[in-house]
Amino acid sequence: MVDLLARSNCLDEALRLIEEMLFEPTVSIWGALLAGYRAHGNYELSELAAWKLVELEPQNSAYYVMLSNLYAEKGRWSDVEKVRK
Repeated sequence: MVDLLARSNCLDEALRLIEEMLFEPTVSIWGALLAGYRAHGNYELSELAAWKLVELEPQNSAYYVMLSNLYAEKGRWSDVEKVRK
């Protein structure tokens, strides 16, 4: 459901659905939300979703690369450097 809402640019509804879940959102759920945010250019909430993924799977380097790319797209070079360390 989160994926469908995110793809159709109902991003606030998708986030609200996650916040109201009776269980902890999984990596798949946060990943679907991140993809929707990125597709629709919402960089602030993309950052939030990417950090949630890092919290859930800190050993997965792909999430750090995603954060680094988000920061680079916004010209936040000091944040790019921090994430890459």
